[in-house]
Amino acid sequence: MKRSVLAAVGCLVAAAAFAQGPVYSVNVVGFNKMQFEKGKLYLVSTAFESIDGNPLRAADVIGTQLPINTTLSYYQGGVVPYLTDARTFAGWSTNIVFDGWMGFWLRLPNSGTQLVYDVVFKGQAPMAEDGPISNVVVSGLNMIGYPYTADVRFRDTALYTNSAVNDTISVWTGSNYTPYAKTFAGWGNGTNLVLTQGMGFWYRRNPASPILVKEGRPYPKNN
Repeated sequence: MKRSVLAAVGCLVAAAAFAQGPVYSVNVVGFNKMQFEKGKLYLVSTAFESIDGNPLRAADVIGTQLPINTTLSYYQGGVVPYLTDARTFAGWSTNIVFDGWMGFWLRLPNSGTQLVYDVVFKGQAPMAEDGPISNVVVSGLNMIGYPYTADVRFRDTALYTNSAVNDTISVWTGSNYTPYAKTFAGWGNGTNLVLTQGMGFWYRRNPASPILVKEGRPYPKNN
């Protein structure tokens, strides 16, 4: 994929003290910075949850950083397979609710005034105290991402550990896919695959039964 990923996790801690004593409310906001060229299609993901408990929408995650007529598409399967949001002069539509496991298409229009856009995705960062992040990987196609702001080897993930023979993972290169498949001999070249920060991908679960995947935090808690 022809993009430069300048990913980082930042922390913004907001504390409110009350007269009754030292009681605090803390939010840790994560940031993931990426670059996108106008007129191109990207398969990306965000590793964040809602900051305030309200549904996390495109206006919250991206805001006004991308040009008018940018579109986002998330594959949910079913009768209406895709949910799509677009940025207009009135703002973003609100069809997609984002969470830390989702991958989604991002397409920039040719009409953008800049050649390259620096975009900072933001949301609630996963906390060590929350334990592993869980996701149900259904039978068939799943459009997902790694739920933390970190690069990780695919072979070091719970998704890899819980995979079944004939499962496949497909990575978008910007013009086509690079597929990897699990055989009775293992994942082959897939063992060398690195899931980078902000990368979305397709995962096809071959068995008819879904699996519950619990991904542990890949970086230590900050004390």
